[in-house]
Amino acid sequence: MKRRKGFTLVELLVVIGIIALLIGILLPALNRARAQAQLVQCESNIRQIITAELLFAQDHHNNIPTCSDDQYAIASDTTPTSKFAYRTAPPNPTSPMPYVVLDWASSLIPYLGQGSGAVGNNTFLTTAGAQNQSKVFQCPSDVWLSDATPGYAILNNVNNSAPHPLGESFFNYQPISYGLNADITIVTDSSGVGRFTPGSPTIDVYAGPTIGPGKPGQPLNCRIDRVYKSVETLLIADCGTRPLVTATSFGMDENTALYFSTNNAKSIPQTIPPSPLKGPGGRLINIVNGSGSNNAWGSNIPIAKNAHNPSKVDRHIGGVINIGFCDGHVETLGLGDFVKVRVSPYRY
Repeated sequence: MKRRKGFTLVELLVVIGIIALLIGILLPALNRARAQAQLVQCESNIRQIITAELLFAQDHHNNIPTCSDDQYAIASDTTPTSKFAYRTAPPNPTSPMPYVVLDWASSLIPYLGQGSGAVGNNTFLTTAGAQNQSKVFQCPSDVWLSDATPGYAILNNVNNSAPHPLGESFFNYQPISYGLNADITIVTDSSGVGRFTPGSPTIDVYAGPTIGPGKPGQPLNCRIDRVYKSVETLLIADCGTRPLVTATSFGMDENTALYFSTNNAKSIPQTIPPSPLKGPGGRLINIVNGSGSNNAWGSNIPIAKNAHNPSKVDRHIGGVINIGFCDGHVETLGLGDFVKVRVSPYRY
């Protein structure tokens, strides 16, 4: 009888071994290629957002969307809708107006080619166009967007009625991976003090000796045209770290709020001095190298070397982040280049 041809067990094991070896060789390369593609997509997202910010400024007298609470934004806008974008809402005790200021992301939706920023309650999450457009605000490498409670807290001018994972009642998460420069986008109150949210401490912005020793400058009231050296000054960048370390009474200490700032959010003047190791004050490197509450608004940089990053995970391969600058260009930079990036919009 003729013997039937087929693979022996040894041959089969050899083939499986070769396949496993090829997968082991190719998989890292494929992962790197995918990570690089995600980095490029993230860079494209930031470029679109930066363009939308500049288009918004053209329509609103050189003002970009604010991250200050609604009541401070409305008080600074003597002719509503001339500086910021608004949505209709029932009057409330703190803002007895038939409208409220839109959060910064919703404000940009009409400038991203789809959707209206003028309808809905929590516009960014519920407006039909916003839902489709929201991918622009999401970095494809941001692993926390696939969490059961996706995203991060942006605190002001959004619907904060949803429960917080750690029991905080005053904010929830939004599906956004990027952070604004709060030194530019906070407005001042009637006494000239920068304010973020009702009851919050003074927002002290490090501005350097040109303002005076111990006299840090106040935010720019959203005036993008007043930024010193816009080609070097961060406007928006990769931002957001999780998990939270502890639940506190103020969200800025929880590594969740999506803002960059050289202020300290604790009403104590920023005192980081120029040095060969950290570079001049008011730079992104100062925020990373700083410690404690003095850098609460810059502690959200998603790189493993950031002392404030509780997950110790890089968002992008190589420990870099994408940064959009006030002049409209975007760069991919690592920790070694942060000393070149201004956060303070003042001359120092």
